[in-house]
Amino acid sequence: MNTNFGPQRRPLTAREKSIRFKYSLLFVFATLCALTMGVLYNRQNTEMQELKEMKSQLDSSFTKLDYIEYNVDDEGDTIMVSVKERIDQMTNDASRYRDLHDDLFELTSNNARYEMALEYYADPLMHQEYRDRTGTNFRSKYSESQRKEIVEKIRKEIPSFNQIIPYMLALDWYREIDPVAVEEIEVFTFFTE
Repeated sequence: MNTNFGPQRRPLTAREKSIRFKYSLLFVFATLCALTMGVLYNRQNTEMQELKEMKSQLDSSFTKLDYIEYNVDDEGDTIMVSVKERIDQMTNDASRYRDLHDDLFELTSNNARYEMALEYYADPLMHQEYRDRTGTNFRSKYSESQRKEIVEKIRKEIPSFNQIIPYMLALDWYREIDPVAVEEIEVFTFFTE
């Protein structure tokens, strides 16, 4: 057997080159498939472990729901309170909070409308803008300096009212003093709709 691969080696034929190319391509493809399968298996294994942990936590939570908690009231008596009842109570509280949140949002947005209307009432350019948009001949019964004084009086009283809806309450307060001015201020809520 001749193991000398020196200059006497013959060149590969086209068929041999084709066979070598096919096998090398298959080797590369098999390597890529093996790497991809390894990565996918590792990811799936990690997800499976996370799911098992979550399932065990859920199972333990469901088991704890069956236990009963004991509380002592003001008179020293022991009261049994089920955890399920506490969760139902929390759900009801969350529902009530959501309703309260919606009501608060509506109140604060209305308060912001009155705040903007008060600013627009003091601005003479907004009076002209209102006339142009509505096509009316709106004229305030007060001069520009009187309107600014009215706005300043109302703003000085703002801190004395509930901070959730101070502008609404301040306008209600000022309505008793000067109902005409408040009616004119409410005209400018047109811009906040």
